[in-house]
Amino acid sequence: MIANEPYGLTNRGESFMIIDVSSSEWSVRRMVGDVGSIASAVLVVGVSFGALASEVGLPAWLVIALAVAVLAASAELMFIASILAGAAPLAAAAGALLVNLRNGVYGIAASRFLHRGWTRLLAAHFVNDETVAYASAQHDSPRRRRAFWVLGWAILLSWPAGAAIGVLLGRALTDVSALGLDAVFPAILFAMVLGAVRSKHAAIIVACGVLLAVAVTPFVPPGVAPLAALVSLGLGWKRGSQRD
Repeated sequence: MIANEPYGLTNRGESFMIIDVSSSEWSVRRMVGDVGSIASAVLVVGVSFGALASEVGLPAWLVIALAVAVLAASAELMFIASILAGAAPLAAAAGALLVNLRNGVYGIAASRFLHRGWTRLLAAHFVNDETVAYASAQHDSPRRRRAFWVLGWAILLSWPAGAAIGVLLGRALTDVSALGLDAVFPAILFAMVLGAVRSKHAAIIVACGVLLAVAVTPFVPPGVAPLAALVSLGLGWKRGSQRD
């Protein structure tokens, strides 16, 4: 805030700036807490991925390399689940790629607040459910950019770390799926999406997406349900544009 007031024993006006330090510190603390919670959940899901990959028989170095190269839980879990079901590696990779097509939509959303230039190459690696949902829940473009990058780096550390822990646990556990670790991820993502809902129209779109995803889940492979949810997002956006 800028103020222009006389002070002291003179009649000369002096300009000075008042910075709300407490509000800024509170925002930083809140982001640290949010990012820490999301990264912790990602680490837990990474443990599930690493343990399942170990059960498949993938070497530890390959599991960690996959976790670093692809920051997408649904696609990698789809890849492992397909191999467990007896699919060939190339077929499993094709299915995982299909699941990851939704990141194209996330990339379009992220392009609205990210700067242009070479940094977008790294940003493309960070685009996933968590980073875009959390960034979109912020109030302005600078905060969205900051949230996106901070969470992106946190996931780049926590996802491979969780996979490494999972590899170690996978050698000791007989039934990894019994832990139910994969339930943490959708719960965290749903909470982030709710934070971005600021209108009745958006709430209807989200509700339709959730219902559609739940309806198709028993009939499609893991990770495909979010693609179905994007159908309602596209239809809702189109109707909203026509209404405007």
